[in-house]
Amino acid sequence: MLSQADAQVLDAQINTHALKEDPGHHIGAIDETSISAAGGWFTGWALERATSRPAAGLIVKSAVGSIVLKPNSNRSDLLRGFGPDALFCGFRADIPLGIIPPIFAPDMKYYAFDGNTVITPLPVTKTNDKLSLIQIRTEADFYRLVQTPSTRIGDAATITQLSLHALSRSEGNYVLAAAAACVLGYRLLEGEPPAEHQRSIILTAINRLLGETPEIPRGLFLRWHTSLRLVAGYLAFQAGNDERALTHFSDIVNYFLDLKRWPQALTNILIGISISGFLQYERGAITMAIDTWNRAEDVLRYGASVSEFQNFYAYGELGNAVQVAQFCHTAALCARSGGTLNDPSVAPLNTGIDIRKIVGPISRLAAERRRVSN
Repeated sequence: MLSQADAQVLDAQINTHALKEDPGHHIGAIDETSISAAGGWFTGWALERATSRPAAGLIVKSAVGSIVLKPNSNRSDLLRGFGPDALFCGFRADIPLGIIPPIFAPDMKYYAFDGNTVITPLPVTKTNDKLSLIQIRTEADFYRLVQTPSTRIGDAATITQLSLHALSRSEGNYVLAAAAACVLGYRLLEGEPPAEHQRSIILTAINRLLGETPEIPRGLFLRWHTSLRLVAGYLAFQAGNDERALTHFSDIVNYFLDLKRWPQALTNILIGISISGFLQYERGAITMAIDTWNRAEDVLRYGASVSEFQNFYAYGELGNAVQVAQFCHTAALCARSGGTLNDPSVAPLNTGIDIRKIVGPISRLAAERRRVSN
């Protein structure tokens, strides 16, 4: 049995490349693996070729770590018929969640270990890994496999892992990094945050990307920069930093003349206007809030004029944009009148400045803030 101290020494050997890889030292295979976001296990067999003795240990390596495992050879369904000494060379071993990378099968490697310095790669025969076929190398892969509503994965932990994986492989690819950072930002907003060190990675990535001006088409930059600004604004608001939130939301408005290059950003820009006005109104800057909200009409007109209506979703986006612009219009009227609207020819009776009417997570975040303050 490998002691914990032995395992730590061996893990250090792995990380410092002190182990020698010898394809001929052992024979064996990984018969089956089953890995998910909750952990995993694998079965197989491994013998030392010269002695026909069961392998002393197993090593599982991934992009995020490695572990030395002692084979569990006391299972009758894993016995092997290779002679009396090899009878118990079959094994089943559990894989802890901590070393499972976001993209499972392509990044997992299995080795037989002789207990000293020699390891032998073991081929994998069958995988039941839930995500073994998912490969994320480009922004198109990420959009199709993770981000698109019609194919989005339902498991929150899996989405987080996949997005972190994509972010880690996005060097030099602004669009992939921005897409992954946006998804991860919303994971934080939805109250199911990753580990603290992962949270730091996410926030650092968002701030870094906001400072970049990549050499990509201007429309594509608009699409992702405004999305990142929204996420950053929401996160600042969630943290109680209204000044920083206002900076992010206000910055979005400056890009409305670029809508002809990416009309789909219309709703994002209008959300920036609506929340900027609301934050100004809340701090007592009534005139500034009214001026901000009044910009929504011109932005909506311009955005609608350059929209392409190329598919079903484009119409839905315009509907969202109209809803946000409607909020801005009535909010400006309410702020100017000093209260609620009571003219049914203008708006429904008792219409007020209600943040719950703004599209997106801001109303939920505001409600959470009120509950905490109470």
